[in-house]
Amino acid sequence: MLRGMYAAASGMLVESLKADVVANNLANVQTHGFRRQVASVRSFPELFLYRINDSINPHDPQAPAPVGRLGLGAALDELALSTTPGALTWTQGALDVALDGPGFLVVQTQSGQIAYTRSGKLEVDAEGFLRGPDGAYLLGEEGPILLGMREPVIDEAGRVWVEGEVIAVLQVVEFPQPGALEPLGGRLYLATAGAGEPAPAEATRVRQGYLEQANVNVVREMVDLIAVQRAYEANQRMLVAQDETLGRLIDAARST
Repeated sequence: MLRGMYAAASGMLVESLKADVVANNLANVQTHGFRRQVASVRSFPELFLYRINDSINPHDPQAPAPVGRLGLGAALDELALSTTPGALTWTQGALDVALDGPGFLVVQTQSGQIAYTRSGKLEVDAEGFLRGPDGAYLLGEEGPILLGMREPVIDEAGRVWVEGEVIAVLQVVEFPQPGALEPLGGRLYLATAGAGEPAPAEATRVRQGYLEQANVNVVREMVDLIAVQRAYEANQRMLVAQDETLGRLIDAARST
C-alpha cells in the first residue's frame, strides 16, 4: 500500500519541478538569446522484496518468500538546454549582434567569472567599454573591448572595425555538449565539465544589426504546461485513493 503512495508522491514532485521549468521558459520568451530548458525524468531502481520470516520452501525454512518488485517512483534526472537556434530579428542597431551558428559570445561578469551568452544586445559604459547582458564585459581575443563613443562595424568573422581599423576580434566559442551549460540568470551560462572544453566556433558567423530571439515556442510550452498539470492531478488522485484505502484498512483492523 505504501509503495503506491511513495510512487504517487514522487510523481507529484517531478511534475511540480517540470512546471517550474516550463514557467521559466515562458517568463523568458522575450529574453534575447535565451535557451529554453528541457527536463528529463528517470525512474528509481526497482527493488525485489522478500518476506524474511515466511519461507515457501519446506526443505529450507530460511529461504525468504518473494513478494514482488517494488518501484520507488521517479525523479528529475537533469535539466538540459535546448540547442535549437532562435529566430534572428533585424534591428539595424550598430551595437546589436547575433550569432548564426552554434557559438557563444564570451563575457566577464562583474564578479570576475567567465560566462557565455547568445545575447548580443550590447551597450557602451561610461568608460567606453563594450558590455553585454547584466553589465558583463564583452571579451575580445585580447580582453575587454574599449570602443569609446565611436560606432563600430562588426563583420561576420567577429572583427570590430572603427574608422577603417580593426580594434578587436570577438571571442566566439562552442562546446561539444552545449546542452550541459549551467544557466546563470536569463542570458548567461557557465561552463561545466559535462559541456566539455570551449573551442573557437569557426562555423559561426556574426550578424551585426540582428538579435536572436528566445528559442521558446509559446504554444508548445502551454501544451507542456497543461500536460504537466494533468499528470500532477492524476498522481494526486492516486495518492488520495491510496490514503483512503489505507485508512479503511486501519479502521477495519481496529474494529476486529
